[in-house]
Amino acid sequence: MKRFLHLFHVNRGEWPAMIPVLLVVLTVNLLVIVHYWPLFSQPSDSIWGPFPSNFHVSGFDALLYTMSSRWNIFYNICFRHPLMAYLLIPTWAVTRLLLLITGYNCVQWVLGVQLVFCAFYGFLFFYRLLHDVLHLTSLESSTLVWLLLSFAMVMVSTAVPDHFVFSFFLLLLTLWLAGQRISSGKPLTTAETFWLFILTAGVTLTNGVKTLLAQWLADGRRVFRLRNVLVLAVGGLLIWGVGKISYELIVKPDIEARTAAKQKSGKQPHPQAPSQKQPQKDGQKSLLSNYLQWADTTTPRWTSFRENLMGETLILHRSHLLEDIGTGRPIFVAYSSSLPYIIEAFLVLLALLGFLAAFRQRLAWLALSWITFDAVIHYVFGFGLNEVYIMACHWAFLLPLMIGYLIARLTSWARRALTLIILLIAASMLTYNLTLIASYLI
Repeated sequence: MKRFLHLFHVNRGEWPAMIPVLLVVLTVNLLVIVHYWPLFSQPSDSIWGPFPSNFHVSGFDALLYTMSSRWNIFYNICFRHPLMAYLLIPTWAVTRLLLLITGYNCVQWVLGVQLVFCAFYGFLFFYRLLHDVLHLTSLESSTLVWLLLSFAMVMVSTAVPDHFVFSFFLLLLTLWLAGQRISSGKPLTTAETFWLFILTAGVTLTNGVKTLLAQWLADGRRVFRLRNVLVLAVGGLLIWGVGKISYELIVKPDIEARTAAKQKSGKQPHPQAPSQKQPQKDGQKSLLSNYLQWADTTTPRWTSFRENLMGETLILHRSHLLEDIGTGRPIFVAYSSSLPYIIEAFLVLLALLGFLAAFRQRLAWLALSWITFDAVIHYVFGFGLNEVYIMACHWAFLLPLMIGYLIARLTSWARRALTLIILLIAASMLTYNLTLIASYLI
């Protein structure tokens, strides 16, 4: 227990890097809460509440507000995020208690505490990865943490009621632990990998693959030992079983009851929230078919990479600021200036040079395996490609990590000069993106 609690102890030397992070994260969360409070604080008897139809920030879902206000499990939650609904039960309980006491739906504040917690510790784990594993100085590590914070969609993700900041927290915890073990030569134990897998896959199913990759790159061929394989197979079956049981016992009866009630009343079914479209004939399709419905073969890949993956992810577009493609935003929005493209290309170039500098490092190859897996999901299968920027918390931390390897390889004036350049870029991007977020929400 002490070892677990030690993960969350902030050392004195870490506070100079983390105080600016905490202030920015709190600011963005307060902006979101205050903006939506007049509407979202009012109790609602609707199963969806006022959230899906009124929350519009870059295509992020407000489903966590819905589930924390009136607990339920929805179709694509039970299979794509098998444990998310269960992890929100304490949030729902506190929200209901505050509703009884105050008469207001305080879900934004209750969930906001969790979002701030996950964001803060995600950045802290990243700082430790840079400082303790890559052996960067405190200033160099802080600079790269602030660079990550300055990324537009990372900053936004810390304050929206979606699952991404939970993934951010767990993935960076996994990466930090794997980096420690690679550096020390000690393996990630089967028990550690099992619980990391349950949590990461439980929040977002595909994150479980990254946990398995982390153990493989940290432990090598030891991952194929029979005991390890059997334990992780049990973990996979457990995750699948939770999703299946949730669907059969909660989701399916709820769908059938609501459908029967609508038919009995003679009313036409209300249109579903955009993010919760149901596959036809739920329960009759295979699980694979239900996932393949999200594939996208039509969105142009290069344009998506330029304007969305490396564009909106890092620097917000002023045109159609933070709009949702479901409410009028075009899939692609171009910058009015060439400067954002230059900055983004420069950061990508530094990251590529960093990987070359760390070519023999297993942690660098772990980072490459993660980003390759995401590339297959988004650019081969096309999952979420039309708004791929909202996935930033799944991979964007790998850019400053690779830049960290480049800084570590340099010496003397070149190292100081690059750190200063990165610090100026981070400060400029953070100011620019935060100003635009504030202008949208105020």
